[in-house]
Amino acid sequence: MREDEELRENRERLEELVEERTRALRESELSLRRITDNMVDMVGQSDVEGIFTYISPSCERILGYKPEEMVGRSVFEFIHPDDVQGVVEAFAAARETLRPDAVEYRYRHADGHYVWLETIGNPLFDEAGELIGGIFTTRDVTGRRSAEEALRESEERFRQIAENAVEWIWEVDPDGLYTFSSPGSEKLLGYRPEEIVGKKHFYDFFAPDMREELRAAALAAFAARASFGGFLNPNLHKNGSIVILETNGSPIIDTKGEFAGYRGADIDVTGRERAERELRYRLELEELVSTISTHFVKLPPAEIDDAVYRALQDVGAFAGVDRSYVFRFSADGATMDNTHEWCAEGIEPQIDSLQGLPVDIFPWWVGRLRVFETIYIPRIADLSPEAGAEKEILQAQGIQSLVVVPLVYGNSLYGFMGFDSVREEKRWAEEDIALLKTVGEILVNALERKRAEEELIRMSNAVRMSSDSIVVTDMGGRIVDVNDATLRMYGARNKEDLLGRSSFDLIAPEDREDALLGMMETARTGYLKNREVRILTASGSRMPVEINVSIMKEEEGNPTGFVAVTRDITERKLMREKLEKINRLFLSLGPDLMENIERAMQATKDVLGGEMVVYSRLDKGKLSILSTASGEEAFRVTDISEDHVSSALLSGDLHTPLVLDNLGETRFARTCPEIARYGFISFLGYPVEREGQVIGCLGLYDSVKREYSNDDLDTLGVLARAISIEEERLAHEEDLKDFLDIASHELRHPITLMKGYAITLRDMWGRLNDDVREEMLNGIDRGADRMDGLLRELLEVSRIERGRFELDRREVPIVPIIERAVYEMSQKGLENRVNLTMFEDVGIRRVDPERLIELLIILLDNANKYSPPGSEIDIEAGMSDEGLTIAVTDRGQGIPQRDRERIFERFYQVEDALHHSKPGMGIGLYIAREIVEAHGGRIWHEHREDGGSIFRFTIP
Repeated sequence: MREDEELRENRERLEELVEERTRALRESELSLRRITDNMVDMVGQSDVEGIFTYISPSCERILGYKPEEMVGRSVFEFIHPDDVQGVVEAFAAARETLRPDAVEYRYRHADGHYVWLETIGNPLFDEAGELIGGIFTTRDVTGRRSAEEALRESEERFRQIAENAVEWIWEVDPDGLYTFSSPGSEKLLGYRPEEIVGKKHFYDFFAPDMREELRAAALAAFAARASFGGFLNPNLHKNGSIVILETNGSPIIDTKGEFAGYRGADIDVTGRERAERELRYRLELEELVSTISTHFVKLPPAEIDDAVYRALQDVGAFAGVDRSYVFRFSADGATMDNTHEWCAEGIEPQIDSLQGLPVDIFPWWVGRLRVFETIYIPRIADLSPEAGAEKEILQAQGIQSLVVVPLVYGNSLYGFMGFDSVREEKRWAEEDIALLKTVGEILVNALERKRAEEELIRMSNAVRMSSDSIVVTDMGGRIVDVNDATLRMYGARNKEDLLGRSSFDLIAPEDREDALLGMMETARTGYLKNREVRILTASGSRMPVEINVSIMKEEEGNPTGFVAVTRDITERKLMREKLEKINRLFLSLGPDLMENIERAMQATKDVLGGEMVVYSRLDKGKLSILSTASGEEAFRVTDISEDHVSSALLSGDLHTPLVLDNLGETRFARTCPEIARYGFISFLGYPVEREGQVIGCLGLYDSVKREYSNDDLDTLGVLARAISIEEERLAHEEDLKDFLDIASHELRHPITLMKGYAITLRDMWGRLNDDVREEMLNGIDRGADRMDGLLRELLEVSRIERGRFELDRREVPIVPIIERAVYEMSQKGLENRVNLTMFEDVGIRRVDPERLIELLIILLDNANKYSPPGSEIDIEAGMSDEGLTIAVTDRGQGIPQRDRERIFERFYQVEDALHHSKPGMGIGLYIAREIVEAHGGRIWHEHREDGGSIFRFTIP
């Protein structure tokens, strides 16, 4: 029993011990896991095949993979192919020697690039001593490797510099003649030692322009027997270039203590000097840019243009260029202007010839500027073919080098600033170009500030000086600001009379409801356009106005009030009323011509407000006077037209209005009945025309001195043209009546003749001999031909009027056509001799031959009718600048001056219907003109000096 108790106790103690050991192991494992999970280095484990079985979370920071993405994958999958063999060998050695060693290799990151890792690995054995895998610790050594690589490269560079560093060691005798030269002389000055020793003095290499000065300084040092250092001296290289050397030397004292010369060393400091010079240049340029920037800070707009010029001058002179300038692009980007320019002495300015340049002639240049790219051209001759246009223009101006920086304001290209070198090529450092960009920013900001401030001033002046009233209110309609025009419009003494009042107080009571609706519409839509209302002025009168209203907003878009622009439309309403009266006049016009003219006169009085309106009409020397006066004074006729005031316009054939504002001082005060009787002082007359000639005058009279506006002149002109239309209609009706009279006569004559012959032949056939019968039959035949010709002419006119007049054009010789026309006229009884003059160049032309024959017959018939029997008719044909030109000349009485402009009109005859003596209906020349114009030519009349007429036409 006791043994069982002891056994039980031992078992319990053993279980407690196992549990304690298990707990300790678990805690140890958790602690180890926390350590590995939080290590900067990556801890991992793989099986014997190299498959990851565990990897710590730091792999995500080092390689970009999460642990679960790597577990189960091969260690070698991620190693750079070139490094796999080295890693395998390192792990094999560690397994053999059981001594871990660090190995470095490249490992692929999750984003695809490689990182350098350093790994220390240990083989992992089971209890039987069998290899079951490996455990390793890895850290990222990419930074260290990069630093080591950079260090190696730096050491290599320093080694090369050290190996190639050159110092020229030399010795000279007391006279300065070289007695020794190291090989460094060839690298520094291009001379081998053998070319120097015993042949050259030290001062022979000094730059020519400073040789004597440097020689004297060196010999002074020789005389003092003193050591020297840091002696900078420019020397002439064998190739002609200048090399700046820094010389250090000390005297040579021989064994006897005598001065034997100097021994020293030279180093090339050309680059250092250039760098120092460039640094000084850049610092000075920076200081200049800073000065320019400070100067522009608070500069008034009026001084900015001069300041821009001075800035261009300062930078241009400092940089040693020949021309500096600013160009500005137009608002639409289509053109550019040279706005500012500075030129060095002796350089021709170009600014006057560089205005309004189209940008499309500089495609390469503008294309680069539009992407805000600087244009730097050290040598214009080297420009590529794509910049051919720019190269040609720049070389024409003699430019060798340039730099141009875009002037950008916000995100917009304002223009560009440029610096040209004309006399020599020039190179710019990138740092200097960057400073030029800063100058450009300063200038464009100043120019834009000037533009904005000037625009603000213009806007302020526009508001202040605007002839329209501008009123600003709050959202409740209370007035907060007004311009000067508002004070004038409302008759207010000052702004205080209006500020704080409701804007509705200024509107006539009957229109306030409409104004309120307009305000509500503005609040809803943002604007109100062209609303007509009446306002109340300080005197209590009403004024018609037109109002445009818009919402005024803050930058955030919140509405703050209304802006109302009000325009006085009193004159416009008066003009509208005038136009309505004129429109009613035109609508009331009827068939009665005289009644229409009287209505136009009454409308003139109603619209223009004159005391009397008179229409004076000159016809065949008599002046008919129709007025708005009552009774017998309303119409009269006089033979003494020059006594009437309208004669001042009629006698001079004036086609413009006539204004007389002091009739009492003119001769018409005594001779013109209207002026003498009613005491009129002002007169406005407008010509009434018919077919381009002044035939009458529509006059407006007033007994007070009156100034007539352009609107008055235009209105009277409209009414005068209304009367002109009636006159044209009257003339047309008279022409038509004359034509009907003439046409009746022309048609009746051959009918009467044929009827007489026919009755005679019927009643007396047997008693007439054969000759008489044949003559009568021929008479009937001629009458029929005459009737046929008249009807053909009427048919032609009908076709022309209906737009059915057509041509059949083809290439034909001209001379036979003319000869045929003459022959056909001879068959119709041509009584005159025809002389033909044909020039050789007439040849073949593209015409309608039948129409051309018809045209020539019309002209020949016309010449035959109006020429004395037996006289000659000339036909001349040739070529001119206008094409084929043919002239028909007769020797008749000619055409009176007054009729020459109208002879080609339809139905027009030189003789009136009552004195019609020549055959024809007055439509021949009208048809002739249509034939010529259908061919694209023209026809005209010329007076023959010895009597007669010349009808000439051209066909292209």
